[in-house]
Amino acid sequence: MPEIIVSLDASDDFLKTRIMNLPESKVAGTHNTEEGLLRRLVLFREQNEDDVTVLNYFDELEIQPSHFDVEKDSSHNITDTMEHIKELIGEPRNYGPTPEEIKAMERKAKEEKLRQEAREREERDQHKSEERALRAKREAEWTDQLARIKREEQEMLETQSIPLRNYLMKNVMPTLTQGLIEVCKVKPDDPVDYLAEYMFKYNPQVD
Repeated sequence: MPEIIVSLDASDDFLKTRIMNLPESKVAGTHNTEEGLLRRLVLFREQNEDDVTVLNYFDELEIQPSHFDVEKDSSHNITDTMEHIKELIGEPRNYGPTPEEIKAMERKAKEEKLRQEAREREERDQHKSEERALRAKREAEWTDQLARIKREEQEMLETQSIPLRNYLMKNVMPTLTQGLIEVCKVKPDDPVDYLAEYMFKYNPQVD
């Protein structure tokens, strides 16, 4: 709702005279002719009777209209009346947000910033958690793969060593066992050389 209501009051005769005294250059092509004024005056008087006017509406809302009788203003273009209206209105007003609304907006912006920071922090934590889980999964897969490779290599070595073990058990171990027994009996000065000579002498593969 407006804080100030201004009503410029004048009689019909004053308004007619004012229109008639306007230069032709300002009247041409406009509605400010005598005929146009009379038409608008009739419409205005019909719609604004003494007890039914827009001023009464604001008066009921306890917004008292300020009346200015422009017929008493002899200044050029009612300059004196305009100065009185400027004094009534006062300094230009800022009709932006009130201090309370500004505080509310700042509080809302701060809360939104905190929520945004919380969301970003939660997203970072979630991202780090997902990275740790993925890294742990990859390490577990790598460990399992290494264990499987080692197991397969061991199985392959064992499989490949079967013929060698069979050969050693059949052709080497009997002679080696007897040689070791002889070393224990004879107790030579050089057991290794004695065992080598024994193995060569009694090698079943040598004819």
